[in-house]
Amino acid sequence: DLRWFSKHDPLPNQKWDFNTATFGGNLPGASWEWPEASYNRRADIAKEIENYHRGLLHFLATDPRVPEKVKTDVARFGLPRDEFTDRNGWPHQIYVREGRRMVSDLVLTEHHTFGRKIAPDSIGLGSYGTDIHEIRRIVKDGVVIREGKVAGGRGGFGPYQIGYGAIVPKQSECENLFETFALSASH
Repeated sequence: DLRWFSKHDPLPNQKWDFNTATFGGNLPGASWEWPEASYNRRADIAKEIENYHRGLLHFLATDPRVPEKVKTDVARFGLPRDEFTDRNGWPHQIYVREGRRMVSDLVLTEHHTFGRKIAPDSIGLGSYGTDIHEIRRIVKDGVVIREGKVAGGRGGFGPYQIGYGAIVPKQSECENLFETFALSASH
């Protein structure tokens, strides 16, 4: 059963959407350089990520240490034959979960998403909780630790306020910009 490994949801045409759960599709740290990398370096990063995914799926489908049920489940999957045909099923763009983040006078934190702090000058509501994919993997005392993984969901609280200060830069830096995508948040 792949649920221990990765969240995967069915899509039309017998396709699946894979996303990390316990372990899975992210190669921690691989896309950190992306925003400022040259085109050549971006090509290298994309290849590293492709090799990671190919290697992980090959390992899960073939390694004798992997339980047979998992190997059977993984062997069912492949790349789409009708998408990204010029790249043998691999997407043209890598998934960069975080590229840039603004730090303004108001920084939205977990305290806001859990309702322990109320944002001043609310301009909107958020309802999806903290959803951080792992930042890195380290080995401590012979055990792999996934640093930074926080499950998504509602954050243990209902809708939370997003303050105006989280969508504008520090007043001392810029006075004519709204940023609603990379808002000011601790993560």
